[in-house]
Amino acid sequence: MFTAFLIGGFLGVGLSYLYTGSMIPSVGERVKVCPTHKRNYSGTFGGITDQGVLKVNSNWHDPDSLDLLGPEYLGTDAHPYVDLTRGWVKPSVLAQFKKAHNREGYRKRKGRR
Repeated sequence: MFTAFLIGGFLGVGLSYLYTGSMIPSVGERVKVCPTHKRNYSGTFGGITDQGVLKVNSNWHDPDSLDLLGPEYLGTDAHPYVDLTRGWVKPSVLAQFKKAHNREGYRKRKGRR
């Protein structure tokens, strides 16, 4: 019985590592950081400590004080964009993004269908 729980625990840890490991930026990758009450900047991702604190360049960030963090790539028109499939964003900020980019509201305001 104990062995079954032990094997289940190891499988759970392995699966959670595979799931969350693909959702964080790689160490050394260029990321965009948007702190809640400071200026946004780009830097090199330094990893996550055991306490969950993020390192970008030589700065340490608590995830609760960040609005957005994700890998920064250059688009086809040379404008940078943030890939949120390998980063994260606060739910309130994500709701603002979705509201701002709602095309249905634009069509209603302009009288288009």
